Amino acid sequence: MPWAGDSQDVPSPSELDSGSTCSRLAKVKKGVNVLSPRTSQPRQWDVKQELGDSGKHATATVVCQRLGPSARNRSSGSFHEVVQMNFEIASFSSLSGTQPITWQVEYPRKGATDLAVSEVFISQKDLVGIVPLAMDTEILNTAILTGKTVALPVKVVSVEERGAVADISEAVECRSADEDVLEVSDHCDYIFVNGKEMKGKVDAVVNFTYQYLSAPLHVTVWVPRLPLQIEVSDTELSQIKGWRVPIVASKRPTRDSEDEDDEERRGRGCALQYQHAAVRVLTQFVAEGAGPWGQPSHLLSPDWQVDVTHLVADFLKLEKPHVATLQDSRVLVGREVGMTTVQVLSPLSDSILAEKTVTVLDDKVSVTDLAIQLVAGLSVTLHPGVENSKAVTAVATAQDLLRTPKQVGAQLRGGEGRGGRCAGCSRGEAGGGGGAGPRSRPGPRQHRQRCHLSHADLGQHGPPRPSSGV
Repeated sequence: MPWAGDSQDVPSPSELDSGSTCSRLAKVKKGVNVLSPRTSQPRQWDVKQELGDSGKHATATVVCQRLGPSARNRSSGSFHEVVQMNFEIASFSSLSGTQPITWQVEYPRKGATDLAVSEVFISQKDLVGIVPLAMDTEILNTAILTGKTVALPVKVVSVEERGAVADISEAVECRSADEDVLEVSDHCDYIFVNGKEMKGKVDAVVNFTYQYLSAPLHVTVWVPRLPLQIEVSDTELSQIKGWRVPIVASKRPTRDSEDEDDEERRGRGCALQYQHAAVRVLTQFVAEGAGPWGQPSHLLSPDWQVDVTHLVADFLKLEKPHVATLQDSRVLVGREVGMTTVQVLSPLSDSILAEKTVTVLDDKVSVTDLAIQLVAGLSVTLHPGVENSKAVTAVATAQDLLRTPKQVGAQLRGGEGRGGRCAGCSRGEAGGGGGAGPRSRPGPRQHRQRCHLSHADLGQHGPPRPSSGV
């Protein structure tokens, strides 16, 4: 079939005089035929073609001779179209893929130019376009927090003029427009982030190419805003009067001894329980805007934060673990008087993603009340977000009525991480003693521990929402 879809222009210096000639050499593989050339300006140029055969390749030399002065303004540029060359694909069965055409132009007194290569794409299908398809149009770059790659599978399909669709994923080429935001696999079958990216972006682009067709894939990449925010329900922890717990031998300082009985005696006894505090790690996910000023965009809205405690649980550390410890990466427990820092370490480097200072005090607090709730059942209702269509509010309601015989109800007990021991504590003078006893604070302030079941942790926390029975 004839092919002239990518007609080549012969660059001709504007200073060629009447009668001057230039020649152009085209070399193609066997199976691609060179048809007769056509001049674009028959009154200005005469073209002649000579065909040759060099074994695996066929050659065509086109000699162009100026007949008269150029009608174009020479100041408009030194190159203009002189001749068009058409090609014919002799057999689709013997050729496939991309066929190169090598060009060279020779000018009088200037010699030959460097070789140039054009490509002819040979396909038995009349394609009108390609379409990259992804499972989603957004990626949360949690790899910065976890060190684990986040990937999104991609398929690329071709669309023929008659409407047929075919999977061409294994034959495409691809490239990310900004690898500091988003990367693409070597086989173009998925896009990913691995935590080494520098920023997020709205409408990050990955370009896919198949033969002469190309198409972009637009993805928004959200990254956590650093530093993260560590939320501690109480940054000052004290001992609780009247609540004693056994002393673990390995947790109290002892001198070296080979006397096992001495070690056993030291392991006995009780000490006052220190307060517990809930720990959460929050952040906002942001992306650089697509506009010229690159204003940051927020996931959902600037009022929303995401609870990422479960993602950074393995990287939550205490600077001084002898002062306080973390239980299940969510509960902070005092151990001895002092000051320490809760830190979130980066899984990919030695940097600190967040830190919060907490203090274990030497004063004591008292139990003021207990809160116990009978829960015979739970119900959950979902409500669409009012301010943001992507948000859904879940409200859990506790039922305290036993409706059937032998029904068992659960008791939700408030306290410092210990069922029902302490629902509220008042911080004031330590009990008893004179001037040498534990210090007291002027005008003792009241401090309440929240001892009720909060909303189920949905991972995202927005403006305060009304609770219902829980």
